[in-house]
Amino acid sequence: MNRQQIDTVRKTIAQGYGKEQRDSGKFWAQELPDWYLAEIQRLSKKYRPIRWLPLDVPKFEVDKKEFIEWWDQEAIDILRIAPDVAEPWEKDAHPLGKQSNWHVPQFRGLDIWFHDPENFVKTRNISWAAKLVPHPMFDRIKEQIMDTMPFHSISSLYIWESTKDVYPHRDAQYFWDCPTEFRIMLNDENDPVTEPTLYVADIDHGDVNYVTLPEETNAFCWSNGSQLHGSDYHGKRKQLICINPIFSISKYEKLLDRSIEKYRDRLNYKLEM
Repeated sequence: MNRQQIDTVRKTIAQGYGKEQRDSGKFWAQELPDWYLAEIQRLSKKYRPIRWLPLDVPKFEVDKKEFIEWWDQEAIDILRIAPDVAEPWEKDAHPLGKQSNWHVPQFRGLDIWFHDPENFVKTRNISWAAKLVPHPMFDRIKEQIMDTMPFHSISSLYIWESTKDVYPHRDAQYFWDCPTEFRIMLNDENDPVTEPTLYVADIDHGDVNYVTLPEETNAFCWSNGSQLHGSDYHGKRKQLICINPIFSISKYEKLLDRSIEKYRDRLNYKLEM
């Protein structure tokens, strides 16, 4: 974790379009109804103190041996192919130069489910190299996601594995101050105490907190509006399921309130709400 990089990105966001994105409440990719956006603004005020939060849902699991063998055969290098709202720099203007993700992949990855597979290349492949490879081992996980996570629907499920330190950034996603990024730590070979990897950094306050999950869950969330996120690489493997959802407001609030009640005294920061 590089504090200078974090402060540089925080400053860039603060001086640029960051505040406008967070205050608008809108989502750049589609129209959302006014009542929904009003609820999002309410939830953004309520849940702004959250840096990251474990989710009170059962673990998502696959056969690790089968998964790794399949993953090593199918996953591709994820290189950037276009700028986006998260990293707006053209190939020759990125702060990391020849070490940026235009040139050197930070991830290997692939999509495991997409809502419109026939148009996958046209609609999914916006800023990154992408590949869709469904597999029956994820059928139950998708069902479990819809049963236990606070989503009305999902547009895609994909898995990324970092292969180097990940530069602090925000995703080209929702920019609300309530938790927007929902992840499942499908496999992690790093020691959670001595080798923490994924961290979030508060854009307004500057505090940095590593995601350290309790034993009973491997699902967690953070805000893409109020937090940067990045990852330290220790030479060991870690695969995350990432989800692009439309939230169910009622499910969302119930799950977050329940998770706060269960985990607020087990966090590595003081959650003041």
